[in-house]
Amino acid sequence: MFMEALEYCGASVLGASSAQEAATKLGDVDVVVTDLYLPDRDGIWLLEQARGLPRRVQVLAVSGIAVAHNARLASAGFDLVLLKPVDPFSLCDEVEAALHE
Repeated sequence: MFMEALEYCGASVLGASSAQEAATKLGDVDVVVTDLYLPDRDGIWLLEQARGLPRRVQVLAVSGIAVAHNARLASAGFDLVLLKPVDPFSLCDEVEAALHE
């Protein structure tokens, strides 16, 4: 649903079904939108991979866990954490804002 909304809003979207697959595409993106819980690794692992790139990639997390209740998430360093349920068009606005940072 998020991919469809972002494409509708004009974004070029690269999808991935796992953190490992997403990590292989990090060099081709400006913004990453990730869930925290992924089939093979977690979103924090993917964030760490993005932070290891020579250029800055904005990383937005989507979570059902409130940041205030999860110290690991709060200190991870995501550019933004959106709490589920996330309105797809609000996500579009957040991705656009991230592109301008």
